[in-house]
Amino acid sequence: MLHSSIFGLNLSIINLISINMEKNKNEFEKWFCSKNQQIACLAMRYQWIALFSNNQALFTEDELWNKNQSVALSGLIMTIKHSPELLPQILTMLKRRLQDEKPLPEDIWTDLIGCASFQLKNFDQQKMIFDFVAEQNFNDEVLLKVINSILVCIERMPMWESIAFQCLEQVSFDENVYLLLKDFLKNEKQLNAYNYKMILFSFYRISEEQVPEFIRCLVSVPCSYRYTLAFLLFKTHFAKLNTKLIEAITTCFARDGNVVLQQNLLSKMFSFFIGQEENIDLKVACCFIESVKSFLIRHWENNCIDFEKLWKRYNNCLEFFNICRSAYQSDRNFVLSCESNILNPLFQLKTPLHMLLYLQIVDNADLCVLLLHAFSFGSHEAMDLAKRILAENEHCLKLHASFDEYKPKLSEAMKVYGSDYEFKLFSSAIVNSMVEFGPQLEDISELYDFVQYKSLNVPALYKRYEKEVKELVLERQYEREVLDFLTH
Repeated sequence: MLHSSIFGLNLSIINLISINMEKNKNEFEKWFCSKNQQIACLAMRYQWIALFSNNQALFTEDELWNKNQSVALSGLIMTIKHSPELLPQILTMLKRRLQDEKPLPEDIWTDLIGCASFQLKNFDQQKMIFDFVAEQNFNDEVLLKVINSILVCIERMPMWESIAFQCLEQVSFDENVYLLLKDFLKNEKQLNAYNYKMILFSFYRISEEQVPEFIRCLVSVPCSYRYTLAFLLFKTHFAKLNTKLIEAITTCFARDGNVVLQQNLLSKMFSFFIGQEENIDLKVACCFIESVKSFLIRHWENNCIDFEKLWKRYNNCLEFFNICRSAYQSDRNFVLSCESNILNPLFQLKTPLHMLLYLQIVDNADLCVLLLHAFSFGSHEAMDLAKRILAENEHCLKLHASFDEYKPKLSEAMKVYGSDYEFKLFSSAIVNSMVEFGPQLEDISELYDFVQYKSLNVPALYKRYEKEVKELVLERQYEREVLDFLTH
């Protein structure tokens, strides 16, 4: 496999050697050392063929190996490809050298695996190499090379599977293995139904600390099975690593890629959370929603039913709503984007704004002001939704918020529909509740001016601040009289 570039060389060079050149030992010695790798390897192949064919070989096997092991190996692999009928003799030679404890280059095993997988077509010949490799006991360094080679070759020759699992069981899972697997996963064209099993098998042996990094690696490269493997790791280790794994696996949702695969993964994650016997901690669930919020709102129709199921498990918590709301960057964007074409009555949350139907607003000034924004800037659907919610709650509001804090937001919300009767009714109810239940105001002049300018009905202003209103009215009356005098 490592010498595939040599396998495809033009045979004119070897023909030149065999026909036009004098076949003497000195010439071959020179060619073995040539800087031109084509000449060196083809010359070595020539001598291997001569040796195994009993055809006037000029060198013994020891001499060929001792010249240059790398070139000798390349020539040997080229011999198998060129003359596969010589394979039994070649394997007999290799077995004899192993028995005699004569060194062989470490790369011979990966080269044999590659040759059998990509160069040989005859099953019996492939099986001969397979059986030879299967007989060996490798150290960790060679095991890594064999594992890597089989990962690449196993689709072409699935029988390597048994050796692959043996090697994975024997190798010490350390940083070198992790680097090998990560580098392999980043090769987007290599993961297939066969080496997928090898990767899956290895995942049962990786350390817990490595899991988030492997998940992040899987979801960041566009290879087949990536989400399947990532989700398997996620489920297996979630109990101990929850938020770390959520942050790792959800990196793929930052932008749309293969939306079908992304959606399939998100559906599995929703099912995982929904299917728990006991609710996962709310902070962990919020981490999940926060991590996928952008993809979630971009593909709301595909996810709103699962989202609703999970939300109900957390009693329609405000936290989920606020996360979805934050994905729009501003409340105006939020209400402007909430227009749905969903007609299916099973869809309760047709848009994220529809979550307001299930939230308690009577003591939440922030949500009340958001509804005013929906009334002012939203679509007809958003406006109708806001009217409905405000109408149901306007008489029971108990807002403990400060008017001073909310005045800018109220002013912004009232720019468009400030003169509309219903809108004025709802605005009055909100401001009145803030005045009645909110903190004591040091200065009521801004509140008084706001109520007067907007023509709001805020009886709590005159009830709670009766003395202050009288003093302010008298002061304003005095100021007008002074101004009249000074300007005439």
